[in-house]
Amino acid sequence: MMNKVCLTGLKSLLFFSGITIGYADLVKMPMKFNSESMYTEVLTSYPLGKINKIAAFSHHGKANKEIMLPNGREGWVYEAEGYYTPKTYIMANGEKKVMNQRIDSNEYRNYILVFGIDEKIIDVLYQDKNITGSALQFQHIKMKNH
Repeated sequence: MMNKVCLTGLKSLLFFSGITIGYADLVKMPMKFNSESMYTEVLTSYPLGKINKIAAFSHHGKANKEIMLPNGREGWVYEAEGYYTPKTYIMANGEKKVMNQRIDSNEYRNYILVFGIDEKIIDVLYQDKNITGSALQFQHIKMKNH
């Protein structure tokens, strides 16, 4: 009896894991958040309603901060300021190791992933020193013009 319960549980776990992994493979992942990417391209092409938290974490990595938005939705904040450059370090044993070092800039750029009740991304908010916008706004304009 115990073996049957464990086997059934294992089958369920593999089934649901397969859906999650298969789901992430089917969705075209968006651009990475970095200081070189154009925010308009990121916002107009972001696949809203298709990416869940697991896929978002896998693609973008850990958020710099998690927040609760005024509308009660969860948001993950990604800071896209600065850039990375390779730097060579010499280890104590004499081995050379190349690592990316973050170089800060005067730019201030944030992307906020907004999650819906079903834990899928329903909007992406962008903010820098002069501009604010959202994926819903840019995708609406794009649809209206086509």
